[in-house]
Amino acid sequence: MGLNIKNKDVEMLAKQVADATGETKTEAIRKALVERRDRLGLQPNEAALRELEITLRTIHGNRKFEPIQKQEWDALFE
Repeated sequence: MGLNIKNKDVEMLAKQVADATGETKTEAIRKALVERRDRLGLQPNEAALRELEITLRTIHGNRKFEPIQKQEWDALFE
């Protein structure tokens, strides 16, 4: 995967931050985007999945569901 930055201002900002922190430009940009995502209240996929799992546990009362066995599946359609 690649990201080709063709904006001199963005390139300069990335270099300034990377030089100041000792990070690569890629890492500086990644951290900036993570910080902005967090300020916007967006969630990474893992966090969204954990929140969904908590919600489902609340709804289902922490019941565990076992996978259906082949014999049970076949019996449904006899």
